[in-house]
Amino acid sequence: MGHATHALGVDVSARAASRVVWLAAMAFLACASEPPVRCRFEDSHTIGASPLGATHVALVSRTSGLVAVWSAREGLHARALDGEGAATAEAVRLGPECDGGIAAVSVDDELVIACSRRARDDKAQDGDVALIAVDAQLALRRVRSIARVGRDSLGVDLARRSDGTWSVVWHDGSVGAWGVMRARVSLEDATIDRDRGGEGTDAHVDAQELSSGVLAASPYPRVHVRTTEAGDEALVVFEESWLDGGFARGRVLVARERGGLPVAVEELEAHDARPQLVHDGRSWVLVFRDLRRPSPRASLFARRLGDDLRPVEPARRVTRADTDGSPRALTCGEHLVAVVPRTWDTDVLVGLDLLDARLRKPVPEQQVYEWSARFPFADAACVDDAVITLVASRPSVGGGEAALHTIGMRCSSGDVP
Repeated sequence: MGHATHALGVDVSARAASRVVWLAAMAFLACASEPPVRCRFEDSHTIGASPLGATHVALVSRTSGLVAVWSAREGLHARALDGEGAATAEAVRLGPECDGGIAAVSVDDELVIACSRRARDDKAQDGDVALIAVDAQLALRRVRSIARVGRDSLGVDLARRSDGTWSVVWHDGSVGAWGVMRARVSLEDATIDRDRGGEGTDAHVDAQELSSGVLAASPYPRVHVRTTEAGDEALVVFEESWLDGGFARGRVLVARERGGLPVAVEELEAHDARPQLVHDGRSWVLVFRDLRRPSPRASLFARRLGDDLRPVEPARRVTRADTDGSPRALTCGEHLVAVVPRTWDTDVLVGLDLLDARLRKPVPEQQVYEWSARFPFADAACVDDAVITLVASRPSVGGGEAALHTIGMRCSSGDVP
């Protein structure tokens, strides 16, 4: 196996690139795809560190480059990067930790971040979901707290609409009650309350519960906005689960803004699917985790959906997906790319899997890895047909700090430039 090797605070891009290029070359020789696909890893960069490690990460492409966003015990941070993933400014602390999850979307050079902060019974602290708007220099512009959430809440997502408003979904969890909520939010009337340390004044919105209220809604709902002849339509994908014979099972549902009740699109043999929809230029693809026989560990699956969002092909297994981190799927160049934190023996690495039109892999999995790797969280963005991956490590067993790294990978049919 090739390695992408990183050292905290040191740019070791030449060594990392050479080792991972070897992996990509060997992967090409082992594959007989037509036309052939070749991959090449590019430079790696260390962009941040945390004593206890980041628990949620996001990488966002904007007009002037990239922005890495991460939440750790020390707070919510953002750092501007160039198009290759190298830092161009110091990291900025935007507020307290978002222990219930983050999501970020760019608007030209500006950024809007959705942050879920769980309730803390030990501190008599309410939980909330907030939208945080920052300018091109990552300075706070607006903060709006839109809803209260419980102590078991995990997951938030947002998508921008053509009129400048936002479709926001979140998981609201407390003992005995777990639901998925959605709302349409404007930031025009949001303010920054300096007396509350930069936190936004409360401006809660009317939210709709999408989950049934009978079954448990699992964490990490996702929202997507598509344009139709009738205008924008928000699509929300989420999971509900239940106990069957003492084992947790689930189903993936898609709720359309104008489509009545949510529709089940996948039955699961386990739970914690963390589903996502992505459009690859042909149709929607549902990406989800499940624990299916004969594999003893959770795997990532991909299934193509029709325009009506109902399955049209069987689900295909992509790779193992058995860590705390959520898989991510994005389009880049001619491929759909899955970014998957997963185990390898006792290590945790990040697999990059290219999928073609048939949702098959034209090359074996490419891997971001180092000796004794502990990379449970990752995200990625596409810049000029290159996949830039952000990975977050756990602290080392010897007590070293956890770091955040970026590394680029470029794949194409024929020669890679």
